[in-house]
Amino acid sequence: MQAILDKGIEIGIKRERAGQQSRSNGGAPHHVTPQFPPARDMAMHCYQNIDELRSDWEREFITNMASWTRTRPLSVKQQAHLEKIYLKLGGKV
Repeated sequence: MQAILDKGIEIGIKRERAGQQSRSNGGAPHHVTPQFPPARDMAMHCYQNIDELRSDWEREFITNMASWTRTRPLSVKQQAHLEKIYLKLGGKV
């Protein structure tokens, strides 16, 4: 098992070095995942555009998120709803 682990680490190091070389040569990284802004920024964007929401549930959710994101981390489910509403309101990734 140790040999398998060592081989996996070796392969990972080679791939990382190859990726660094291609980036230093002007190439783009192979997998670029879009990143959402921090939850607080998304919540404030949504709150500023809350009048565009028709659902009472979404309006209440965004009102709560505007205060909750200042004091505590969101659950995975809350984060997913916030991201969905953020994109719905024209937020940029």
